[in-house]
Amino acid sequence: MKNTTTKHPEGPKTHSELITVIIAIVSAVVALVSMIVSVRGCQISESANRTAQNALDTSQQQFIQINRPYVTITPKKGGDGRYWNLAQQDKSVLMNVRYEVKNVSNVIAKDVRLPDKVSVRLGANLEEESPVTYKKTPAGFALGPGESVRIDMIMIVHCKTTDGAKRDLESLVSGKSNGILISTPVDYANELDKSQKYRTLVTTRFFSDRALLIKQEMLSHAEEAEESKDHDKPNHPER
Repeated sequence: MKNTTTKHPEGPKTHSELITVIIAIVSAVVALVSMIVSVRGCQISESANRTAQNALDTSQQQFIQINRPYVTITPKKGGDGRYWNLAQQDKSVLMNVRYEVKNVSNVIAKDVRLPDKVSVRLGANLEEESPVTYKKTPAGFALGPGESVRIDMIMIVHCKTTDGAKRDLESLVSGKSNGILISTPVDYANELDKSQKYRTLVTTRFFSDRALLIKQEMLSHAEEAEESKDHDKPNHPER
């Protein structure tokens, strides 16, 4: 009678070999877990760095905005007690008005620039752009906290005819008109960040003996650009 022997699949033949296999499996699992944790940690660290940088950038911008310059534009009387001087020159009306440009903030306003054109409306006529000259030609200048400068602006409004210019001048001088509506911008920069540009825009209705402030806005150039999209180009009436 033959002895039959059942063959079993080969496996660890000793207890020590079994321990070695278990250790290898556990080591592999630990290595995998460590790799997952490491990758996740890098992602969390990168996200935390981005969050911290964004918070820093926001804080810097807030600091700059809080410590930004503010420049005002205020009409002033001349030595003769009037807010304007008017004259006719052929088909044009020449106007001389005066402003005080003042830094009312606690930081320096850099590169202050006055306009080469302003929006003007004579009486009930439509608004138009008028070129501006100055008795003292200003360039970009700085205004320290509380500092101010007075400017004389000379504007020319062109009329269709000589009679039209004469009628406008007579209407203004008589005091029976709605006066002269002038919108004047002044641009300036922040000393803390010269890339930050600002604009003060003041609209004033001038009469011989008084000047009425209609509106004064202090804008960043981004805000001013958005508003300009909604602003129609000025019309040039025939007078």
